[in-house]
Amino acid sequence: MDLHVIETSMLPRAAHAYLMLLPDAPRFGAVFSEIQDESGPFDCAAAALNWLTHDYDTLREALDSATHHRDDLAWQLAETLWPLFLHHRHLVSPTVFADGAAAAARTAHTTDDPEHTRRHRLGQTNLLLKEIAARMKLGDIDTAETLLPAATALAGQLDSPMLQATAQAQHGQLARAHGSLTEALDFLRAALRLEEQGGTPRGASMRHRVLSLILRDLCLYDQAEIHLFLARDLLAATGDAKDHAQISEPLGTLYSLTGRHDEAVTELTRALTVFGELGSHYQATCHHQLALALERRAATTLHTDPPPDDTETNHDKTTQDRHRAALHRSRARELTPAPSAAGTAPTT
Repeated sequence: MDLHVIETSMLPRAAHAYLMLLPDAPRFGAVFSEIQDESGPFDCAAAALNWLTHDYDTLREALDSATHHRDDLAWQLAETLWPLFLHHRHLVSPTVFADGAAAAARTAHTTDDPEHTRRHRLGQTNLLLKEIAARMKLGDIDTAETLLPAATALAGQLDSPMLQATAQAQHGQLARAHGSLTEALDFLRAALRLEEQGGTPRGASMRHRVLSLILRDLCLYDQAEIHLFLARDLLAATGDAKDHAQISEPLGTLYSLTGRHDEAVTELTRALTVFGELGSHYQATCHHQLALALERRAATTLHTDPPPDDTETNHDKTTQDRHRAALHRSRARELTPAPSAAGTAPTT
């Protein structure tokens, strides 16, 4: 593929798609500075994700060409594919980020400019951490654990609170995968402190959200709820529907576990609406949790006396909720890829 076309057309378009989907996420490619004053070709996140999805084969061809001829283009292209992995994990292999990190490392040795070298090192570390996150999300825990020490060391050398926070969070996710929940809390709290010192509101919100998941695992539901509300408050200024949906899903799950069934269904339906419009992987989780919430509500309704003026019987309500639960469970199965053969179960 023509390298000029990649540099002047495909890479900027992919960067615009990245910004539509992850406006505050870490990114270090020079292309993001070059396009910051442009309006961009996408009018919504769904359009950006749709382009990444349908043009992925072309993007991979561009990535392969760049890898053979222009490492600086290769690692920047790899960086822009992270949101596609998040929403369509079956499309993008973790090796995309591994190869991108290697390209960034090679590029760092080709310049005597300290600022350029630092940017390429930041890109390398970011992509290494993306590879680790991707492998954990796909259940390849052993490989992620092998890669993490080197990525953590690189992040520590670069004085980047965002990347250091990401590394600490990955240690926390590994500890959670191994069942060491107290250790996982310690790592996530360290990650949150780093985000608060030099990260972004979205990054801090993510750390609160994962802290809530660990606290939920520990059955500390009140504390988990506090962290979810803190996560939501940090996103209040952004109005980004995707980020808010990622709070609504665990909040709805928590409401369901604590018997607040109507609130659970409301939050989970809100999250499913957003992820359904995107066509995102996350809708499978929402369908699964909605099925559980509806089943719990049906079980509660069946053993509750109805209000005197309620014309709809408890039997009818129970039947409707169980029917809806069956539909959501079926849809979740359709959307869930086969379990990974490597490591343990995929993480969220």
